[in-house]
Amino acid sequence: MSIRVLVIRFSAMGDLLLTTGPLAHLRKKFPAMEIDLLTSPVGEELFINSTDISNTIVVNKGASLFELIRVYKKMRHYDVVIDLQGNFKSYFLKAFQRGEFFRIEKHSKQRRAFVRNRKHKDELGTHVVDKYYKTIRKAFSELPDRSTEELRPIFPPQNFTFDRKSFDFSKSIALHPFASQKNKQWPYFEELIQSLILKDIPVTLIGHSDDEITVPESPLVMNLVNKTTLREMASILRNTKALVTTDSGPMHMGVAVNTPTIALFGPTTKEFGFDPRFKNAWVLEENLECRPCHVHGGNVCPLGHHKCMNNIAVKRVEKTLNAIL
Repeated sequence: MSIRVLVIRFSAMGDLLLTTGPLAHLRKKFPAMEIDLLTSPVGEELFINSTDISNTIVVNKGASLFELIRVYKKMRHYDVVIDLQGNFKSYFLKAFQRGEFFRIEKHSKQRRAFVRNRKHKDELGTHVVDKYYKTIRKAFSELPDRSTEELRPIFPPQNFTFDRKSFDFSKSIALHPFASQKNKQWPYFEELIQSLILKDIPVTLIGHSDDEITVPESPLVMNLVNKTTLREMASILRNTKALVTTDSGPMHMGVAVNTPTIALFGPTTKEFGFDPRFKNAWVLEENLECRPCHVHGGNVCPLGHHKCMNNIAVKRVEKTLNAIL
């Protein structure tokens, strides 16, 4: 009888994309294994075409305790539960499952201590994909060692549904100006758009946000903000020349589809393990003593100057683009 495995990872697109590399190696080692994913609606959408997950079980964001109980009671029994989330929703599942649990070590206290007083730096810095894979290997020690690069996020090719005749995506630079936290936003995307247009370089704007960005009327600009599904966005990124992005979910998608990706980092740093330290990806950042100032980025600069992002000049981004292209 095949072992039934449940992997838990809720949350947002970036967190979920970072599970794809480790899960691919689990599937490769055990091709017949039943691997289900307990996830969010975003995870359900991302894993529709995945061959590494057998089924997805969805818990809505902000689900009440009653809703959790209803979902968990309906779930079948699993022999192994791999908790890559480590929060109340995933801990609570233990009341309904008899299988053996293996939980990720998140180092949350060490991260907060590092922000406050720069302690525990030596304990941090391990990339999240390595933490995910380490947790999976606790359950399945037969899995071989893998480098961070071998565990990079992956996303299968998607059908391209946009008109290539009206706009040539293959010649364009994709830009993602948004972030979940205000501090992680770079203030010069509008200036970068204007500069690229003056050089006759097409621009594709992607992402989902309530924030507004001024987009010039030009045949060189394709504004797809809030106009695509996640899988459509993946197909667009795969067809563009490069991506310039904030520290965000689309940053991880750019890496997953192997598009040259320039990530602009400010309040967050590599010690949190979410930076794109993979081939075909570059991080632009300022070496400031005040970084990092918040585990997740925050919405207001504690010192009021926001130099971590303000000091990353447009010319520096363009110079990096020229070098990688």
